Amino acid sequence: MAVHEGYLHKQSQHLKLWKIRYFVLTQTALHYSKKSGRKPKASFALSRLDVLTDQNLVEHAHNFVLEIRYEKLRLYLSAPTEAERTKWVSLIKTCKQQLTEHTGVTSDETLERVASDSDVSSVRSLPASMHRRLLTSTTKERRDERKRAHLPKLKTSFSEAWLTDVLPHWGDLPKTVPIEGLVFAGIPKEVRGRAWSAMLGNRLQINEQLFDICKTRAKAVLVEVAAVKQRDNKARPSLTIDTSAEVLDGGFVVVTSPQHAKSTLTEQLIADNERNIKLVKLDMPRTFGSHPAFQPGAIGSQKTYEVLEAYTCYRPDLGYVQGMSYLAAILCLHMDSFSAFKAMVSLLSTRLLFDMYRLEEDRTFHYLRVYDTVLQHELPALHAHFEDIGMDAKMYVVDWAFTLFTRCVPLEVVLRIWDCYILLGTPYFFQACMGLLILFEEQLLAMDLGDAMRFLHDIPKTTGPTEYFQALDMVNLSRAAINDLLSGGDARPWSPVGRRSVPVEFPDAYEY
Repeated sequence: MAVHEGYLHKQSQHLKLWKIRYFVLTQTALHYSKKSGRKPKASFALSRLDVLTDQNLVEHAHNFVLEIRYEKLRLYLSAPTEAERTKWVSLIKTCKQQLTEHTGVTSDETLERVASDSDVSSVRSLPASMHRRLLTSTTKERRDERKRAHLPKLKTSFSEAWLTDVLPHWGDLPKTVPIEGLVFAGIPKEVRGRAWSAMLGNRLQINEQLFDICKTRAKAVLVEVAAVKQRDNKARPSLTIDTSAEVLDGGFVVVTSPQHAKSTLTEQLIADNERNIKLVKLDMPRTFGSHPAFQPGAIGSQKTYEVLEAYTCYRPDLGYVQGMSYLAAILCLHMDSFSAFKAMVSLLSTRLLFDMYRLEEDRTFHYLRVYDTVLQHELPALHAHFEDIGMDAKMYVVDWAFTLFTRCVPLEVVLRIWDCYILLGTPYFFQACMGLLILFEEQLLAMDLGDAMRFLHDIPKTTGPTEYFQALDMVNLSRAAINDLLSGGDARPWSPVGRRSVPVEFPDAYEY
């Protein structure tokens, strides 16, 4: 059984070059190969092996070197962090001590077991990153999360369970209903829209009358724009304008016209609305351009236009921001226009999306710092590699956040991610990011900046939900731990009203 595994730099014997190799530590030996899943290139019995942390012969810039002594052979390995080096040394020493204390196991028997080690073949049967995380100790909170995500056997179908046991009792679900297990197993397509609506709720009290008002305003904008342009063309200087004068210091006289000021404000509002609607029309053809439901004139396209135009009138302070079309399109795939609008309002009121779409630099960089911390904890080797090639989190994570992975990840996987995000909220977003990186860690470690950028902005279409959720299960940080990172030590509830914190005595108003 594999005790620990992962990529380390290994110094070649002759040219003294550092090359990345994949190491697997079992209870009896240390193996390494060129890549994960490959046949071991060499194996070293622990009974004949010694490991040294502090050695002064070899240095590897920005890395931490350990020395392996095997008979007359000297191997120099380099870990990306001090913690990773310490972990390897500690586990090797522990396994060697346990092997020594194990009675009846001689060196010859150990070598025979190494030569026919079935553990290595079992390690190669699954992606290496998954094995590594299965064997890594996690907190009780994370273990509990994994248990809740596991769906027990049901006596009915998924759809029937949702329609009879979950949705009718959403506000008062009994504890016996495994809601997280049902969501992680994938919400059936036929009930996904209703399930999302129930999970998002309607705390902002959106009704159909408000939706109709917003739609009417959106349609009126184009009429107003045409009228303003026509009026501007016919306008002539008037000789009888109601004016007022103000004498400034120095004797200068400024003449102002209330009518002109009012007209300027109106024109500005119209211009803002016109800009939003033009951006919607510009962005829509690029949203799921190959999907039949979103071809010009298709029902999906019409509903998405309607929802986006209504939303920009509902929240003129936000207006339209690129990426909103992907969110609206996903909702319109599963809901009617009003339900999609209501869900859009609730979705964009969640912590992550609200802050991102407000385009507040300090909040955006706060999320990026949290992401960087999570990445360094979960995947130290990949984090170090990204730093080496100049890959900054903002180069790809911002796009993942703005569209909730919709633009970069295959649709089948995206829908499953959305199921969980809508139920669990912002902390799950960071787990979802780590799931993708865990799944493709080996490929990313071999890429330069350009290849990694292209890869992360266009995840392979062959990626399926089964393999993705296997990788997601290997994330070690719990959502509670991520939430602590997000709060930054501030115990006050998060507020969607600018940067103002909500008083502790009124938390219910902002429980998104």
